[in-house]
Parts: sequence; structure tokens; C-alpha cells
Amino acid sequence: ETRDLYVRGQELAPPLSQIQYDFLAALLRDAGRVYGRDELIRAVWPEEEPSGISDDAINALVHRLRSRLREIEPEHEFVVTARGYGFRLDLPEDG
Repeated sequence: ETRDLYVRGQELAPPLSQIQYDFLAALLRDAGRVYGRDELIRAVWPEEEPSGISDDAINALVHRLRSRLREIEPEHEFVVTARGYGFRLDLPEDG
């Protein structure tokens, strides 16, 4: 509800936008699993047809989310691109 996010006990402030949070929450359901573009669009924009959301919109969302996560953990890439398919969440082994 508050979109608060903690990485290694450190809060990300300000909170993620609702769209960023929804995207990350979708990836968190099964961290490490590759989620396809259409699955993620349905999770983030449930009212929209997947064909109506451009690759540029998704890429911009991922770019912003990665930038925000780097604020706390600059050495780790949390959102990994599975080229030609979608994205997966890579959680640090010690975190």
C-alpha cells in the first residue's frame, strides 16, 4: 500500500512510482523466473491490451526502475533482460 522498498535494510526514498512498484512486484512473485513482455504488461497495466504498450514504454520503465535500485545497491543489476523474451529479477545471494 505504501510502496516502501527496503534493500539490505535500507529504505529507498522517495518510494517507487506505482508503475515501478507494480513491475517489481510482478517480478518478485517468482524471483529468477523470466517473465514475458505480455505477462508484465498485464501486471502493470491490467486495463490495456499488450499490443498497445510500446517497447519504448517498457524500456523506459525498466531504465527508471534500475536507476532507482542502483541508489541503494550500485554494484548489482536487479532487473535482468532476457533478450527477445522479457525480464527477470536477480536478487543478491547474500541479501
